Amino acid sequence: MNKRGNDRTSRGYNGYHVTWSGKRVYLRSRLEFIIAKWCDIRHINYSLEDRIYNIDNKSYKPDFFIYDNNILKTVIEVKYDENDRKKYLKRFKQFFDDIGIKYIVFSLKHIKRIEKKYDISYYSEEWIKKSASIESNMRDNLNPHYGMLHSDETKRKIGKKTTERINDSEYKKYWKKRHEKAMSREEVKKSISKAVKKRFEDPEERLKLSMRSRKYDKKITTNRKCISCGSQFDVDMYYKNDNLIGIKYKDKDNYIIGKFCTNTCGVKYDKMVKKKAIKYLHTLVYKHMKNMKNREPMRKEFLSYCKDLGISGDIRRSFGTFKNIMEELNG
Repeated sequence: MNKRGNDRTSRGYNGYHVTWSGKRVYLRSRLEFIIAKWCDIRHINYSLEDRIYNIDNKSYKPDFFIYDNNILKTVIEVKYDENDRKKYLKRFKQFFDDIGIKYIVFSLKHIKRIEKKYDISYYSEEWIKKSASIESNMRDNLNPHYGMLHSDETKRKIGKKTTERINDSEYKKYWKKRHEKAMSREEVKKSISKAVKKRFEDPEERLKLSMRSRKYDKKITTNRKCISCGSQFDVDMYYKNDNLIGIKYKDKDNYIIGKFCTNTCGVKYDKMVKKKAIKYLHTLVYKHMKNMKNREPMRKEFLSYCKDLGISGDIRRSFGTFKNIMEELNG
């Protein structure tokens, strides 16, 4: 077995099996094993995925090929879902009927009947334990496809098919929906969480993950002074090839890069700067109107003139009240 299996769907269990005639075949699920064992019990000659058909300009490789005196008689497809079984029959049965080959699609409910009738459950459990012992290593000769190369024509077909799928919005929606459905299951979440925790228990694996995600080659921690409250705070500077690529603060809500120790200080300082700026503009407008009219401007005149100049007339932000403007500038 080369990857963890799923007992609910029987997918993920894969491994080798020796047929009744002594041939070694590679099976990709527990359901495939049950069909293979069923053929063994009945002494049926079969092979797996050894032919590819071009149907409606699309390649199709069935699971099982049943032979009688070296002549292909039946093609069997194994599917977990009953809806998939119906889709495959609708799409491919007529093609095989036309060329004189019987086409069968088994779904879970059919395979369970076979398993019960021929008492195959014991053999499938043994196959999972022995031939499909759970391992995660698919490297080198442990991979059943090790040493097998695609032809240039196959590579072009794979590339063309991949491009079609990438550009197909319906295909993207379909797989996004299936992925979200699968990832929302509680057992999947627990399985992923358990696997991640196990990886981080290994110091070497943890170091590899850290180095893989690290995009910098140098980190410098500096101490700075907040220009708002005057307190000290730490800043981590990240460099790549001596170029600054990022800054990280001890306070993740830091407001303005490198100037304030907290978001609160940044907001306070920002308000103070804006208040000084609007107060300065209101002072200039008031003095200008006073010189222009040779008298103290009225509140409505002041607000109207600010509006004409495109300046905020919100006196509360600068002096508080119009009376305060007159007292402060004439005092």
